[in-house]
Amino acid sequence: MNQRLPVSIFGATGQVGRHLAAMLATHPRFSIGQLVGSPASVGQDYQAVWEDKESTLAAHYGAWYPALPYPPSISSHIVVGHSDIPDGALVVSSVPERAGPDEDRLVAQKCTVISNSPYRRMDPTLPLDIPGIPSTLTGTYVKIPNCATIGLALALHPINSLLTNIPISVCTYQSLSGRGDARYPRELAIGNVFPLRHSSEDTETRIQSELKRILPDLSVSVSCYRTPTPVGHLIDVSLFHQGRLSVDALLTQWGTHIAQGNSCGIDVTHADQHPQSLPDSAIDQGMTVVIGNIADHPDAGIIRFTVVINNLIRGAAGSLILALNSLENHI
Repeated sequence: MNQRLPVSIFGATGQVGRHLAAMLATHPRFSIGQLVGSPASVGQDYQAVWEDKESTLAAHYGAWYPALPYPPSISSHIVVGHSDIPDGALVVSSVPERAGPDEDRLVAQKCTVISNSPYRRMDPTLPLDIPGIPSTLTGTYVKIPNCATIGLALALHPINSLLTNIPISVCTYQSLSGRGDARYPRELAIGNVFPLRHSSEDTETRIQSELKRILPDLSVSVSCYRTPTPVGHLIDVSLFHQGRLSVDALLTQWGTHIAQGNSCGIDVTHADQHPQSLPDSAIDQGMTVVIGNIADHPDAGIIRFTVVINNLIRGAAGSLILALNSLENHI
């Protein structure tokens, strides 16, 4: 039996890091290595930090925001600092941008780093990868884009050849967990929908810039809103085709892509009033991106459809794991 490769998690105490730990604990080829947290958590018991953060989120937002239980599959661990990661280690990173320079130091230590941190995402010298979209992964430092970018790109990639000179308008309705452990004020978040434009999160610019790197021929405008849901980003897409596109053509392209085994977790639903953020983001344990709610508005020359992605799993931890799987043969 082959020994499982240890993977250190940089940002293990964060919300995405906790999901990464849960996924690595039962992975057939990888295991948990060092669990790296902020200086405030170094030396603490990982389970205690996990449960404190989850209970804090649930208490802040209310009973409708469920806490993620600590998995029994994760053995006892102590949180360490990034300097405790050994040279040459395999690392997945989900740290805030301010901690990003420590990724450079890990690369200098000959570590292989797969990261969804915003730090250096737009650096043209680094690959920006979405598992499920063909790419040639090279090097030992790979970036993964924003969770909404991942869902949007996975939906648009199979129909990309049909979208030449077709303007695209995107409106995202993003769950509160997209903010991670950084909690919004209750009066802003609970029972309220609010725009992210002109906020410190700069989400719209990031999605547009990242999408341009991945699907450079598309012309896309993006509006982003935060919604009072715990998980699942819902994305409304409008294609301004002016008679040059049909719903049947889109369904054929998506269907062909899925039938060829290239879906890597996309599916098309024909159920009424679906996809929805909560139930559809849970499909395939959060790894499936669901497309549906398709409508043609011929008088306006617009086709609209909806995409739902689990922002914590397929949009973050799950994509890091998929990239890890892809890089395994090159390590």
